[in-house]
Amino acid sequence: MSATKKELLFKKLNTFIQTPNNIFEDEALEKTLIELLKLRTRLKSVASKELPVFLEFGQWLIRLHQDAADAAQHKLRGPIHQYLNFLRTPSLLQSIYKNDDTNKWCTLMVRLVEISDFTTGELFLQRKLEYNDRPLFKTVRGKKVTSHTWGMVHRKVQDIARGLISLTEGDFKKNRVAILSENSLEMVCIDLACLMIGLVNIPLPTNTTTQNIEFILDHSKTTIIFVSNSGQYKEIVKIKNNLPRLKEIIGINFTPEVKNENFIDYQTFLDFSKNIGANKVKKFIENVKPADLATIMYTSGTTQQPKGIMFSQLNLVSKRFARALALPEIGDNDRFICYLPLFHTFGRYFEMMGCIFWGAIYIFLENPKIETMISTMVITKPTVLISIPKKWMQFYEKAQEKIDIYHAPLEEIKPIVEKLTGGKLKWGLSAAGYLSSDIFRFFQNVGIELMSGFGMTEATGGITMTPFFQYKENSVGKTLPGIQIKLGKDNEMFIKGPYVMMGYLNEKIEGFEKGWLHTGDIFTEDRNGFYEIIDRKKEIYKNIRGETISPQKIENLFRDFDSIKSIFLVGDHRAYNTILIYPDYEYEQLNLKKISLEKLREFVSSLIVSVNQFLAPYERIVDFSIIDRDF
Repeated sequence: MSATKKELLFKKLNTFIQTPNNIFEDEALEKTLIELLKLRTRLKSVASKELPVFLEFGQWLIRLHQDAADAAQHKLRGPIHQYLNFLRTPSLLQSIYKNDDTNKWCTLMVRLVEISDFTTGELFLQRKLEYNDRPLFKTVRGKKVTSHTWGMVHRKVQDIARGLISLTEGDFKKNRVAILSENSLEMVCIDLACLMIGLVNIPLPTNTTTQNIEFILDHSKTTIIFVSNSGQYKEIVKIKNNLPRLKEIIGINFTPEVKNENFIDYQTFLDFSKNIGANKVKKFIENVKPADLATIMYTSGTTQQPKGIMFSQLNLVSKRFARALALPEIGDNDRFICYLPLFHTFGRYFEMMGCIFWGAIYIFLENPKIETMISTMVITKPTVLISIPKKWMQFYEKAQEKIDIYHAPLEEIKPIVEKLTGGKLKWGLSAAGYLSSDIFRFFQNVGIELMSGFGMTEATGGITMTPFFQYKENSVGKTLPGIQIKLGKDNEMFIKGPYVMMGYLNEKIEGFEKGWLHTGDIFTEDRNGFYEIIDRKKEIYKNIRGETISPQKIENLFRDFDSIKSIFLVGDHRAYNTILIYPDYEYEQLNLKKISLEKLREFVSSLIVSVNQFLAPYERIVDFSIIDRDF
């Protein structure tokens, strides 16, 4: 674009600030912002001298809103939303990033989101208008790749939203929706429909126990559940009588052999949409406020029962702007290869919501096997991969199989990695577990900027991340924009900010009254602001796949066995759980002192089989060792 055109538009913005202008009687303000948006793709740079003008313009919009009457405030929504749209321009974000102004800008963005009611629904509709015919999602079956454009996805989401409005008769206070599904286009569209119209939804982990599902459905007061296969449906039917609030079970793309009276097949559900006009959906979207409860996600704690983490619309949207400020190189030309579960924060918010925010492409993996991942990357050529450590380790091992990575020159190693990853992979993030610094450096050396980070579900994911090209061994990086961190007397990390959860459903949190959430993790901070995690105050850990496990919960299941005196669970950053057991040799019903080691192992193994029945697959004990002394 010509420098003259850009300078003229920035001059116009400055004129609005400096000169009294009744913007409510003409469309000059919005027209100027739309003109600026049209130039975004050609805007290669934003000079440092232009940043103060653009920042002051945003602050002027806030002042204008404060001084305006209600009707005028409503007219300001359009210009503010256009301004927020321009704020994701990579050239602008890069200039902010270079000037180290991210927190100042994040504060501005969050305030504009709040005053203009810029919710998930408004964000999605804004992107749909801009990218209508471009792909948003891609699904892969073998070597066949199917594109789903923004317009196509919008129509699906609209139909689901209208179906839900019809089914609930528009009474969202008395209804909540749960989704029990593997990653799929349908799951995403149901999730988006709920988030957009303000119907609180609850994604259910597909790898949890039936007992946990029953607890979550009861605790969250779920009235409608979507399930994706007949196996899940049978489990819901088993517990249906214990869930008087659960009224409807909707099957996604399957028909059960025996239908429960509450079962609705997916097409019948979609037919409900015919009762509701498209304009009604728009009204529901417009009525959603940033402070409203948007969704509840359940995570394991140190207690027996999962905790319901409540997220507002502001939590979800503000995190997207904060991430954009920390990742200014990512934009609407990027492609994400995605396998992380959409019922977890990492996959749902960073990958799915991130792609919607950036206007990037989200590519569904057919399955998470490394061989499938590699073949799909070769076909789709992704530019971004967000993953738990295990996948990066597997890519590293695959490279080792093909070349001596310790002695071969870099120019021979790089083509091997490019062939494995599709040749276009530029950015990566590894979090939710430990990854060796050697592996970080390996990928960085071959041109993939692999970053480290730390986060938790309660903070809608990330809290810290290593800045671009500033990786530091064993560090989880610096504070992300928009969040405050302080270390307690014992160096426990406390966090506060617009994307930290509203709280736990039906549960008070000690110390959260003033907004500071205790993470339960112990850190050190160096003079440059890099954090390193050194211990866990809370008694949980993550396995190599990033799944959260509570040792206390599992160990407590052995309390009823008089034959066991002491037990200790091992599995932090490991592929599976192992348990160390010291039997009670005074046990009266069986003389454990005299039986052979083989018989003793058979006896202990039978107890473990019993305990595993009450655990989710990822929690189960795979191996054990009988130790020769008590702890």
